[in-house]
Parts: sequence; structure tokens; C-alpha cells
Amino acid sequence: MGYEKVQIFRIASALDPDAPGGDAVFRKFVNESYHIENEYVMQLNPREFDSVPEHVVHACADLLG
Repeated sequence: MGYEKVQIFRIASALDPDAPGGDAVFRKFVNESYHIENEYVMQLNPREFDSVPEHVVHACADLLG
């Protein structure tokens, strides 16, 4: 699921701040759009409704590996 992959990316980025994390706009998008305190995420169950665009999931995977 895309939501879990974004959360793994956020954790990995926090643990290793020197790792490549994309540009500032991408980091802001990932950190603010998919933050647990964001009400949008809390409205839908992310396991039933995958709201993360595929290009974001691919970008996170590319930056991690």
C-alpha cells in the first residue's frame, strides 16, 4: 500500500537526515499531506482507500533504494 510506503520513507528520512530525500517541495508534500495529524488522512482508512498517488510512491521508493 502506498500509505505504508510513505510512512516508511518518512521514518527513514528522520533517522538518516543526510540520506537523499528529494527536493524541498517533495519533502513538504510528503510530511504534511500524509502526517497522522492531518484530518484528511483520518477521514478514510488508508488500508481500504489508497489515497497516495503512484508517482509519490515511486519517488519514495527511488529515493530509498
